[in-house]
Amino acid sequence: MDADRRRILNWLASETAALAPVYEGAVKMALDPEFPGRVRFVTHAVREIWNRLPDEIAPPSGASRADYSRLIDALAVRWEKEGLPSDYQPTHSDQLVSVRFLKAVAKLLEGRRNAIQNRDRKTKILFGDMSEDAPTKYNVGRWTAVHDWAVSLVHVGLKPTKANDEESLMEHFRVFEEALTVIMDRHYEPKDGT
Repeated sequence: MDADRRRILNWLASETAALAPVYEGAVKMALDPEFPGRVRFVTHAVREIWNRLPDEIAPPSGASRADYSRLIDALAVRWEKEGLPSDYQPTHSDQLVSVRFLKAVAKLLEGRRNAIQNRDRKTKILFGDMSEDAPTKYNVGRWTAVHDWAVSLVHVGLKPTKANDEESLMEHFRVFEEALTVIMDRHYEPKDGT
């Protein structure tokens, strides 16, 4: 592990003991092109660090995380109670649904709105006011793009990773580490003179 990565690792260890080994493992996997499933494992690590680091730097506030499975299950129950078949396709614009059904949809949409607000809150914790200057906007954009990349590859699904996913892994991981360095430099307060 080079000096820059060791610095990130030490900072993570000082901020959150749980994330430091996740980062260290991601580095080892990213640097080993023979490691089986490395794209999925590294993207899991990137997503976890992205999601958890703001809560370690500043206490969580705002809306809680949306439980999409529960919200969709509630919507499905309402769907069935409306008497709509699972393969339903609306055929006219005067289809009526109950207020309870609309409330289930509204809760799902509220969960999505809360997720967006949480994402913005987390980014603001890490980078400060996102409108403050061009470098900050640039770093926020890269941090967000790395998150989107990781989320797009994190779940295995039924399709294997593609050759270009493997090829782009190190570039995305480099951007991730650059963003971590920006965050670290913004939040790092040396302990005992180190």
